[in-house]
Amino acid sequence: MATAPVAQNNFFLWGTWKNRVISKPFLTKKVPGQLKKVVLGDSFVLGLTENGKVVSWGKDMKTGCLGLGYDDSGAPVVNRDVPQEVPKLKEVVDLQMGPEHVVALTTTGEVFTWGTGSKGQLGTGKMDTVYVPAKVEALSNEQVVQILVVRNSTFALSTNGTVFAWGDNKDNILGLEEDSMKKMVVEWPLKLTLLQETRVRKLEVFDGKTIIAHIRGSDSETNYGRFETVQEDGGQEEVEEIEIFNGIDEMRKVMEKTQEWWNHLLNIKHGQPYDLPQDANLSMANQNPNQVGATIQDDLEVEPERLHRAERHLDALVTAAVTELRRTQQMPGTRNVRFILCMFIDECRLRREKVQRTIAARQLKDAKAKASAIVAYSVKDFSSNANELIRRIIADTKELQQMLDAVKTIQPVDVPSRELKATLVECLECKLQLLDSQVELLKATEGKLCDPMLPALRIIKARGNLSEPRRGSSPN
Repeated sequence: MATAPVAQNNFFLWGTWKNRVISKPFLTKKVPGQLKKVVLGDSFVLGLTENGKVVSWGKDMKTGCLGLGYDDSGAPVVNRDVPQEVPKLKEVVDLQMGPEHVVALTTTGEVFTWGTGSKGQLGTGKMDTVYVPAKVEALSNEQVVQILVVRNSTFALSTNGTVFAWGDNKDNILGLEEDSMKKMVVEWPLKLTLLQETRVRKLEVFDGKTIIAHIRGSDSETNYGRFETVQEDGGQEEVEEIEIFNGIDEMRKVMEKTQEWWNHLLNIKHGQPYDLPQDANLSMANQNPNQVGATIQDDLEVEPERLHRAERHLDALVTAAVTELRRTQQMPGTRNVRFILCMFIDECRLRREKVQRTIAARQLKDAKAKASAIVAYSVKDFSSNANELIRRIIADTKELQQMLDAVKTIQPVDVPSRELKATLVECLECKLQLLDSQVELLKATEGKLCDPMLPALRIIKARGNLSEPRRGSSPN
């Protein structure tokens, strides 16, 4: 029988906690392993472990913030003396809590909420109490990098610098534009359009009620390093010196952006290189041990939507980096800047290509499985009722033709996938040709007009994108 993990020293607690005063540091020893973050409710605790799990314990009779779901009798879990893992969450990187709700952010940029939603703070459209984490589906097409809670109002910042807000909107704390600012409750995430096209890099709250959005200023907003005229004596040296300093300043800015993008890239699980046996001795000192790339088995079993999500996020990183590259293209002294950006763009493109290869391979694999399940009808006795046999063959032909049309829409992005597609198309065409040949033979047994060459000609014309001859008619 396996021994239960032993709890270790987690954190000290002292000061004022709600209505209690803890005058001396109190040692909490509840959870096996280290906690990277702790949030406190009225009489309960939630902890975020180093491996991205969320645990909770204590008593919460009204808000549902324990997030532990329901017991065997169907009643919500409101009291736990021993820490219990909150379900439906994995790879969590941040945890935020308001008076009545909790928000969690995962490494993949997904946002989960639970607790009381009476003021829309859950962002799921539900206004009642939710006892287990629920994904904020309205943000499914965004990769969120930061979450923020201000009492019953919730904020999220995406990789492209867009801010979303929902929940209690008293005094327009959500920062909505005039058409929406009169709403007292916002049940779904809304984009803050008043920030215009400005790219926000970080959100901050001051004094529990003021929101600060840190932005990355554009180069057009500063006059640093600009000059109007060149002096005759030593003017060229001054220009070159200014260009050097400008280049250094650009390198600093681009390195900051690229580091931020790189951190987002490491959080995209699919598309990372596979860990091959010959790579076991490679040193990845900057690799977070909790950010492990997907294995081949993961890519074969993951939901297709997660692959498409990874593709969209990689697209966004490529677009951002290419925009930055174009901005610096004509700037003097920025050769190293362009070198760094080109390397990052190539890295993102290679990972995106890998994800696209995986998507195409999965589509072809699924099509192959469906094609194998369609057993082409085989005529064993041509003296039987020809009309009934032809009807059964036509039914199989229709199903195979639909499968062939679906396979032809798949877009391979590499040579193996393209060859696999071509092989699968040929197999389906052979099955169709076999069924067509049987139809022509059955026509012959009935003394009807037939042409044994017609099935092969149909396949040839289909491959040449020519119009197929009308069934039953002879070729010219």
